[in-house]
Amino acid sequence: MSLKRFCSRIAEASLSTAAAVSPGSKSKNREMAIDIFNKASRDEIARHSVPLHLIPKKRDYDELMEAIGSARVVLIGEASHGTHEFYRERALITKRLIEEKDFTCIAVEGDFPDTFTVNRYVQQLNKQTNAPKSAREALEEYNRFPLWMWRNYVMLNFVEWLRHHNDRVGKSGGDKEKSVLCGLDVYSLHRSADAVIEYLERVDPKAAKAARDQYECFEKFGDDTTMYAFAARYNLTSTCEKEAMNVLKALKEHTEEYLQKTKDGLEMESELFGCLMNAAVVEGAERYYRVMMDADATSWNVRDSCMVAALERLMHWKTEVLGRPAKVVVWAHNSHLGDARFTEMGRRRKEHNIGQLCREKWGDNNVYNIGFSTYNGEVTCASDWGQKRIEKKTVNNAMDGSYEKFFHEVAMEHNIHNFLTIFKKISDDKKPKKAATGAHPFPKLPDNKDFKSVPITSFPLERAIGVIYRPETERYSHFFEAYLSEQFDAVIHIVKLSTLLALDDKARKPGLEEENLPELFPFGL
Repeated sequence: MSLKRFCSRIAEASLSTAAAVSPGSKSKNREMAIDIFNKASRDEIARHSVPLHLIPKKRDYDELMEAIGSARVVLIGEASHGTHEFYRERALITKRLIEEKDFTCIAVEGDFPDTFTVNRYVQQLNKQTNAPKSAREALEEYNRFPLWMWRNYVMLNFVEWLRHHNDRVGKSGGDKEKSVLCGLDVYSLHRSADAVIEYLERVDPKAAKAARDQYECFEKFGDDTTMYAFAARYNLTSTCEKEAMNVLKALKEHTEEYLQKTKDGLEMESELFGCLMNAAVVEGAERYYRVMMDADATSWNVRDSCMVAALERLMHWKTEVLGRPAKVVVWAHNSHLGDARFTEMGRRRKEHNIGQLCREKWGDNNVYNIGFSTYNGEVTCASDWGQKRIEKKTVNNAMDGSYEKFFHEVAMEHNIHNFLTIFKKISDDKKPKKAATGAHPFPKLPDNKDFKSVPITSFPLERAIGVIYRPETERYSHFFEAYLSEQFDAVIHIVKLSTLLALDDKARKPGLEEENLPELFPFGL
């Protein structure tokens, strides 16, 4: 196997967000100590579930808005990277948080420089840079596989809505009230380095030259970051750790100086913020690629730690701009947002994630965590990492022993095909409480047992489809054990999925919903 192919396999394992499990835990050999597959459990969940219309003109999620209460950080997941319903419902919930609960930040599992270009469009930051002239043009910045993850019709509609929302609030409350869109991920090492130099060339040419000299350390590895990962892992050359840190340190030392040079208000402040974020991405990416080829959980943990650090920087900056505590919505895969401590990820593989770190950093009373679930349908995906062809695959019926199969039984037995189950509510006085619905805990633990004393293999399974979907090996590649009501604060179950339509998909045409933006214009829900 070539080095490049070997490295791409490593990257695929890290990026697909599919949960690998040990062969010994295969479903048919699994004795599940915690049984949820009984009529009493189905009746209990049905009694405390809220049916969803999934029709834009109908008003869903009133109960969810109440449960979120005064939380400052709302995490909204997805059980696949290629499902229309997950993306659409997440956008609808986010719009309500923006309009009803003063959320002004949307942070996504995407690269920062690409997302910041989209942000220039939604905030109309076009005096200092050539901002995109349309949402579609802005989304063309997402040019790394998988293209459909952010270059899709749901994202197109949401970006256009956010632009119009910002127009409206900007006129009444000023530019500071405009919502910001931000990427959290670490995969843009070279593009972020270029963005740092580009900004410095406008405000401090001497510093731009110094940054260019530092970042030249990466040039000997070319554009293929896996070559850097390989060289760092096997000590084939010195790393670029010090150089990446030097640029970030110098920028922080000159932040006040650069701020004093700004005379264009929010735009120049945003550009300085973007430069600092890009420098932090380079530093985080260097750390990530340096450990990417290790066989343990280190690279996953570095990546999610970097994303939470970026989230913290975003909230701090927006708080300074607003003059009041900023609130943020995070969009990422379930595997990043569901608290890893209550899953196989944390218990067996010693991985942490965004959901866990957010709860630890801001507290349960400030973080609300929403997951998605499904039984079957179709998904936009790939079979191998980096492939050009966008695939549409049938999602297998949820397997026995899984939460998805249980929710399907609830849906069929009680005729509530799509529903919301709330496990936790946060009151407006910031005191978290378990939902009055009685759906917590789920599943119920054995008598006189706490979570840590129950083997993780005793818990039901949960499905995670990332960029890659391999239905033929689904148990091994896409299912893992979890304690659902501690992993998430609420779960939305959608019985049957449809594919997320990519802007680049020439084989399929957009339907009325994708073309006409029915749920997004003019500003309503």
